[in-house]
Amino acid sequence: MKIKKKAAAPSKNNSKSVSGRGLITIDITDQNVKIAHLNGRSPEQLVLENYKIFPLPQGYIQDGKINNEEQLVAILQQAYAQFKGSSKQFVAALPHNIVTLQSFNYINDGETSLEDAANFEAAQIATIDEINLDYQVTHSAGDSDEVLMVLALKADSQPYLDCLEEAGFGPLKLLDVETYAVVNAFSNWINTQSPDLENETLAVFDIGGFKTQCLIMRAGKVLFKQEILFGGEQLSREIQRTYQMDLEAAERLKTSAEQPVDYQDLIVSGFNQELSLEIQRVLQFFYTSAHSSNNQKISKIILTGGSSVLPHLSDVVEEQCNIATLVVNPMQYLGIANHIDPLALVQDAGRLTVCCGLGVRGVL
Repeated sequence: MKIKKKAAAPSKNNSKSVSGRGLITIDITDQNVKIAHLNGRSPEQLVLENYKIFPLPQGYIQDGKINNEEQLVAILQQAYAQFKGSSKQFVAALPHNIVTLQSFNYINDGETSLEDAANFEAAQIATIDEINLDYQVTHSAGDSDEVLMVLALKADSQPYLDCLEEAGFGPLKLLDVETYAVVNAFSNWINTQSPDLENETLAVFDIGGFKTQCLIMRAGKVLFKQEILFGGEQLSREIQRTYQMDLEAAERLKTSAEQPVDYQDLIVSGFNQELSLEIQRVLQFFYTSAHSSNNQKISKIILTGGSSVLPHLSDVVEEQCNIATLVVNPMQYLGIANHIDPLALVQDAGRLTVCCGLGVRGVL
């Protein structure tokens, strides 16, 4: 596994393709497989050349663990067929809920190597032979290093590698962690679009299908993370119940240009209010926990993910939490190839944040 604390900045949006190293970025979640072809020699030049979101039947992946490898391979093979020839470099992410992140201090006393220290720390969590382990020095002061360690049980992580390789996405250039792909994507956006936020404490809420992930970050470092068991699936279920339709039709209605006249009042307003209350609870917990301090007052709430585009969501969150709130989907701030439908990308960009961060990490 490879991790990166902070990424360099991309350029402002452009609509031309940039020659250079192409990357296929792969984000596999409980609900879908997201593939993006990103091209460019550096983060400053990255262009989104193509993307596709492949829905997964319910239960194939649950809480980040693969339950149906054979069928997942079939879907990945379909994705590979569509992207074959775009690039031979592949970058993927492991879901955050099968990965353990832990920091430790390493004192370079000349007797214990960093590798031995990391193995010792990891052994306190799991048997070394049963895990994939990676680590990175994030801060140095004299003989003392702050080290970020990432580990995942082979029983959980190896099926991802096996499925990707069998489908044709291999060998991987790197295997990243979903959490840090999100951090890299937003580091790009901050450096390019809002450099004034670089040293501010930000609360990023990535609204997924079944869950919403909260990352509170400052200067590219994750201070706090927590999951909310609430996401776009709840919106779909409410549509299904209210309008008496199946779940597939409810999913289509969410992104349709033609919605019932009472859709905003009956469906969206309630979802916005409930999510806002959940966000407020997470922030209250952060402020009352040991993670918070006087210099970590949250400056802005940033919403991303598939449901972040819901009308008035940011307004409701801002009013509920009394913190300035923005909707930011970093993929929209890269260069965009001319053939990509901009209206479709507006709807889809929130689900491509991890792919964006993988692309940035992949060209560094």
